[in-house]
Amino acid sequence: MQDCTVQVSLYENSKIVKTGTLGPNMPLFYKGVGIYLKSLNFDGGPSAIMLIVKDIGAGWALSGSILFLLGSLTLLALKWRKA
Repeated sequence: MQDCTVQVSLYENSKIVKTGTLGPNMPLFYKGVGIYLKSLNFDGGPSAIMLIVKDIGAGWALSGSILFLLGSLTLLALKWRKA
């Protein structure tokens, strides 16, 4: 196998709302939901296993990392000021 991508179409109320290509590290995002290709299987016919994820904690993780960075920079500035 040379290529591990899948063409997908997302439907809402019988209308295509988004199309795209899924592959390794190539998710498709729609309305805050990520769709990832987990694996392909060709035993008994082609099939794809997909992972659908809505990560509601991503914003909190980003805010926490920004606060941690600000705290680390403050600590570093205070250490330099004492020296």
